[in-house]
Amino acid sequence: MATAPGAYDALFPYQQLLGFRVLEWEDDAILLGLDAAGRHLDEAGLVDRGVQASLLDAATGLAGCLCRVPGNMRRVVTLNLSTQFLAPAEPAPLRIRGRITHRDGKILLAEGLLHGRDGRLVASATARLRYVAGSENPAGHPEADVQVG
Repeated sequence: MATAPGAYDALFPYQQLLGFRVLEWEDDAILLGLDAAGRHLDEAGLVDRGVQASLLDAATGLAGCLCRVPGNMRRVVTLNLSTQFLAPAEPAPLRIRGRITHRDGKILLAEGLLHGRDGRLVASATARLRYVAGSENPAGHPEADVQVG
């Protein structure tokens, strides 16, 4: 299912800080995009690995949080994120895929893939996540009811 452009451009403040966009979102999978430049680069002129890890964390977490009920939401917390940096990430449009690979109650396992210039895989991650109370329900819950813990 393709997502309408701009439909999820302001999910949370850190998303705005990093500047990534939701390009596609469906049950258990998401595609994010980031035009990596200036503020995302390290001293060598490459995409900082902290930025890459943040993007992979966002993609793996959001993959399990699609909520189709207007006014409701779902959230997870990351329990563990293991990242592998495979190649230098040059300043370019990046695509970050997140996918849920396993569920067990409130616990989710996910994988993330970060692709750089010409679709080259530059980093990957696996994550162990936990739904915030009430978020394990696909209908989610009203945003005002969200409590972390």
